[in-house]
Amino acid sequence: MMKQVTDEELEDSVVRMCAPTLLGVKPANMFTFSGRFSDDEVQAPSANAFEDARVWCRAAGCEEPFNQACADGCAGSWSQPRAAGEHGYVDQPCPCTITEQRREELGLLVSGLDRELGPYGVRVRVIAWRAFGAIVLAYRPNLLVSHLRDARTAAVLASLGYPVLNSALTAGMRETFLDALLAHLARRFAAEKLPHEIGFFLGYPYEDVEGFVRHRGRKFRFCGCWKVYGDPRAAAKLFARYRRCTRRCVRLRRSGSTAVDIAASCRYRGRGGA
Repeated sequence: MMKQVTDEELEDSVVRMCAPTLLGVKPANMFTFSGRFSDDEVQAPSANAFEDARVWCRAAGCEEPFNQACADGCAGSWSQPRAAGEHGYVDQPCPCTITEQRREELGLLVSGLDRELGPYGVRVRVIAWRAFGAIVLAYRPNLLVSHLRDARTAAVLASLGYPVLNSALTAGMRETFLDALLAHLARRFAAEKLPHEIGFFLGYPYEDVEGFVRHRGRKFRFCGCWKVYGDPRAAAKLFARYRRCTRRCVRLRRSGSTAVDIAASCRYRGRGGA
């Protein structure tokens, strides 16, 4: 049976997996909200394929094996045999319809949380739908635009078809530009399993993303939240800070705080940190 997706489960996942972003110390975090949201048979990434995917959220999984019984032109239902000793067939929702409904269900919850967090400088959106879950990105537009303005990063993104940032853009235009970047990122996720440039969008240093691509994930100097090819000492300090953010946010959540409460506290402090 399919469990209903709830806003509480989504918010638990955002607080636990996106704590550094909520506290304003990282441009973005990404996580997988588990459940079948696509009929494409795509394998889940390995545990350390990208940051924040090491802990898969047990949020909205299907407790039964998926039965691909949908034919072209289906009418929204399919049939399966009755229980032993009974005759005939029982109409069941078509798997295609189920995944569409679940995408719509989660999409509405994500949009609602995005509206609530927006006034506090945090946005949330689904980047990709997968058979193993929905890939969700939480980000701070101002921090992310600043990070992506690095000339080396911008050049790599431009070579992959992303729009080029104009330094003369106003604050309002920058968010529109960022929406265009993220729309292209979503298209990249639709075309391949895990685009390597996602590291730029998650706030990784240029050296680490470039090194990962050049060395194909080998010959790294240090491994924590991601594989480090630059300064390992600086990375270790940063990873420790991220862990403190997560511990803090989990404590706040357990004490009754919402994701909005946490993001608002960062805003009122005037700075991020943990």
